[in-house]
Amino acid sequence: MRSIVHVLFLIVLAGGSVALVAAETQPAPAAAVGVDDLLQRVIAAQRGVTSISGRFSQRTVRIDDPEQAGDTYSAHFDLLAPDKYNIVYTKPGDDEYRLRYCSDGQNRAQQEQIMLGQAPDLVVRPVTNGGDDDAMARITALFRLDPVAITRDFTIAPHRHGDTWTVLLVPRSPGMAERIQRVEVELDASLRTKAVRIDDPRGNRILIAIEEAVYNSPLPPETFIVPAP
Repeated sequence: MRSIVHVLFLIVLAGGSVALVAAETQPAPAAAVGVDDLLQRVIAAQRGVTSISGRFSQRTVRIDDPEQAGDTYSAHFDLLAPDKYNIVYTKPGDDEYRLRYCSDGQNRAQQEQIMLGQAPDLVVRPVTNGGDDDAMARITALFRLDPVAITRDFTIAPHRHGDTWTVLLVPRSPGMAERIQRVEVELDASLRTKAVRIDDPRGNRILIAIEEAVYNSPLPPETFIVPAP
């Protein structure tokens, strides 16, 4: 459940700039389109994405008290289609804390360092195909708007707001619904993800502001090395 709380991943436009370096960008449609057509445009714009790296800030609040300060984190992320990821969290004002989630496509790991000088807590598990337990893989697929993963796991309802879009996702499987209640993916005019908001059934809301996202830049293989247990 910790991965959902931390990564009830990637989430609100909390102000600040959003810098996107996009490759193979699709132009936004100029006229009103139907839901099915809009969804196909959104998915088509993501098919050229092979990798994303960048930074985001994350704040966790209660849905019934969204003005509270909540827990705040900063993170660097690297995503490589179809199933590799590296996300490193730090806490503003705490130079010792570090939490890393990573997957090399075969194994995935969670590594948490509370204090310098202490051995980090490390959990390594094999990657499971289609399993509901790998929440991080599901959430990185959301950020990439992976069409296969998303249509398998969620019902989809896109909504247009001028030149931008919100894609509402609701879990299909009971296993996913136990972890995620609903997801809203915010897209800019070029149909690139700029924010994701995820609500869980326990009343938590994760708000993540994307501060930088670089698309289709080569990522070194060592980025995704899973530490030995």
